[in-house]
Amino acid sequence: MAIIKQTTLTSIGTILSTEMNSIANAGLSNAGSTIDLRTTNRYTSYTVRWTNSNTFGSPPSSGGAIVLYALPSTDGTNFPLGSSSVLPSDNFRIATFLLSTVTTAGQLITVPDIPGTVLLPLQTRFMIRNLSGQTLPSSGNTIELFGINIESA
Repeated sequence: MAIIKQTTLTSIGTILSTEMNSIANAGLSNAGSTIDLRTTNRYTSYTVRWTNSNTFGSPPSSGGAIVLYALPSTDGTNFPLGSSSVLPSDNFRIATFLLSTVTTAGQLITVPDIPGTVLLPLQTRFMIRNLSGQTLPSSGNTIELFGINIESA
């Protein structure tokens, strides 16, 4: 009988960086560059890591968060509505980074908001909503996407 296990995390790449700089509280980023998930290993699950290498000017509010949205496209041209002025539908929310009330730089890793959520093998753009209670730092923000597969041993 084969043993099924998860593979190690594999970096798919940075999905957002400068798009997140200096976003005001309750503000939205522009969507990042298109990530072609059709050419990856069709991962069975994923996780995302937000790195903030600079400090907040003031600590995020209690319960503050960064909400991540995935905007998939079947043709690589037409994406769901979502921009710095248009909040995407909650159908496209995939993860939430819950923040501590400290100003220090650091990293947060999160799993999907709904366990078992799979990113479809489509061309996808990502964006965030800043609900931290503060303006995001002016530089040093990145979100990286990691894939996880299963294998038999």
